[in-house]
Amino acid sequence: MKNNAFTPLEKATDFSRWSTDFYADGGLMPPSAKTVRGQSSLTGFTFIEMFIVIILIGILAGIVVPKFVEFRNEARIAAEEASVHSIQSAIKLYSIDSALKNRKPFYPAVLDTAGTGYATPDNPLFGVILQNPISDNQWRKESDTLYKSSAGNSYTYDPIAGTFNLTPTSP
Repeated sequence: MKNNAFTPLEKATDFSRWSTDFYADGGLMPPSAKTVRGQSSLTGFTFIEMFIVIILIGILAGIVVPKFVEFRNEARIAAEEASVHSIQSAIKLYSIDSALKNRKPFYPAVLDTAGTGYATPDNPLFGVILQNPISDNQWRKESDTLYKSSAGNSYTYDPIAGTFNLTPTSP
């Protein structure tokens, strides 16, 4: 039995296997690779098609990347707001506990015993008031009453009033 399979390295010596349009394609395409009109169906993408696809990918990347950065910034701001709310709530709970125990002052003198610098597991921030202090390198302690978030906002703690608020910046 004769093998009728086509291999690209095969020399075209047996012309009986090939299409009747042997001279039209140089005898390099088997009959199964021919379309109805006699042109090859094994062609690749043209330069224009590839160029259009690359342009479309570039346009999509131009839309998606800024959205990703925007979502990341929004997540950072939301995490900061959640941390600030937790700190403010913890200060209020500390004052309620102080009032119930007749302890003076009502508010803690400091929010933590950490040294200045970024929050780390060895230097956790807000340990006096939070059950789980912040230690994820997102906050930095500037002084006993001044803290800076990863978004660049500064917060000041007032031990007399028991407030932890955003520090106003001067223009």
